[in-house]
Amino acid sequence: MPSIDDQLRTRMREAAPQAAGADDLVAHLGARKRRRAGVRRAGTVALVVVVLVGTTGAFVALGRAFHTEPIPGTLPTPTQTPPDLGLGFPICDVLSMPITVAGAQGNAYVFTKAIDGCPKPGEGHRFVGADLDGNGTVDATAPELTDCFSPVGCEAFAAPDVNGDGTSEIAVSTAGADGYGVWLYAVTTSPAALEPIIVVDPQAIGNVQTGPFQFAWVDVVGHSGGARCDTLPNGTTFTIFGVDKMDPNADVRTTDLRIAGATATVVGASHDRVPIADAPAPGNELCGTPLYGSAANFPKAGPNPETVDIGLDAPLCDVSTLKADLDGDSKQDAAWVGTFLKNGRCGASDTRDAIVAVDLDGDGLADGSYATLPRCLLCQTYAATDLNADGASELVVLLQASSTPEYAIYGASSVSGSDSPGIDPLFVATGNAENGFPDGSQLTFSAGGDEGYSSAVRCEGFPTAPVLVLWRSEHPIEGPGADVKNVYETKLQLVSGAFAVVDARHFAQPTSDPSPFGLTSQACGVDWFSPA
Repeated sequence: MPSIDDQLRTRMREAAPQAAGADDLVAHLGARKRRRAGVRRAGTVALVVVVLVGTTGAFVALGRAFHTEPIPGTLPTPTQTPPDLGLGFPICDVLSMPITVAGAQGNAYVFTKAIDGCPKPGEGHRFVGADLDGNGTVDATAPELTDCFSPVGCEAFAAPDVNGDGTSEIAVSTAGADGYGVWLYAVTTSPAALEPIIVVDPQAIGNVQTGPFQFAWVDVVGHSGGARCDTLPNGTTFTIFGVDKMDPNADVRTTDLRIAGATATVVGASHDRVPIADAPAPGNELCGTPLYGSAANFPKAGPNPETVDIGLDAPLCDVSTLKADLDGDSKQDAAWVGTFLKNGRCGASDTRDAIVAVDLDGDGLADGSYATLPRCLLCQTYAATDLNADGASELVVLLQASSTPEYAIYGASSVSGSDSPGIDPLFVATGNAENGFPDGSQLTFSAGGDEGYSSAVRCEGFPTAPVLVLWRSEHPIEGPGADVKNVYETKLQLVSGAFAVVDARHFAQPTSDPSPFGLTSQACGVDWFSPA
């Protein structure tokens, strides 16, 4: 099967302009909580699924929607009277952007020729033209644009100077289904002309083919592509890149070209494997110039603005931070909960691996080992409290947010199980399986209520000799057994880095009887559940 790069190239080659003279919604339901039956709650995550059908294959992209809001600097919107560009025929759907011509100001236009009125968006004969002296009259046009995909149609994309000669090239996008198929036009002043740039190297390598030059501007699941300018001692090169994102690394192919007038020559290519976080990505500018049209909505390239770098192999998404004395040295430490990038991007917090990490020495970086979370649905740092009266606070992490939030307890130490500073989950060393806390299990528990289920946290002996008291009750919502609820009380004490069940009981009572505990749970210095 052809690679994604090969398929994109084929699509764009077939859509390229000819040289002058030539003829689920996916819904996520929250996982049923451990030690619980019959609970109904949903953590919803919406992903837009776009099926992209091409001439050589089908693409599936998540999360990118194309917008057609007016962008500043584009004239006019379809509802406005189009300007008179001196073309000698009426025009519609004009988009413009500023260009530089030998250091002076000009304009580029993409427009539709009106024949018996304006056609529907994405239909009709669409052209690119250039006003070289800024007087509002088009001085040069290029052959008709082809394959302007509906509903957006071909657009003005960007006006970069890709060879550093003081005159912009004009980039036009098809706004195509695969992202943005972009081709470049060279502007000349004597005589005034606008020509598609042609790759002439008969040994073209990398991501290009000989003929009209085009490249992708796309960022979908598993793949991205774009371009940049690199200023070198011997001149400016125009580099295009394609990235196949395969966790944990990305497969990156680049091609370097030198562009002179309407000619592009390949001067180098590379093929590398890099961490996804280090892979190039398309953004909202090209060679230092802004993108126009619907492409202006592309996110900014570079480090993901939603991420935080705490010194791990990759930055974290959805980071929450908490300050507390976690190692008993009377100094404030930092704890983080966050999720790793997936395919180079942040996404739904329940679809990615989540961790908890700490900084105990104040350098702003994670120390030694970090702990992975058993579940994550809007997970975050929640609170810190000293559960064994040793002067060091334990970290409370919210694992799942809902009407019955779920928590876990973590302990930080200057020496962890891996003989380095870090943080570890706290387990139940001596447990009670009947009450849902078997030996060797990580301590997780809930608070709050839902249909047929309720739970709460209490505390005894705090702060000098804390005992954590966990209550829960459950019963079928309807049918046999719905008139009786099972109630469980479990008392745990933190000793030598692990919890031990020091008391446990289980009894049944009529569902109509009030529970022996209330839902509002302020215990051990923590507000475990506060109803809205």
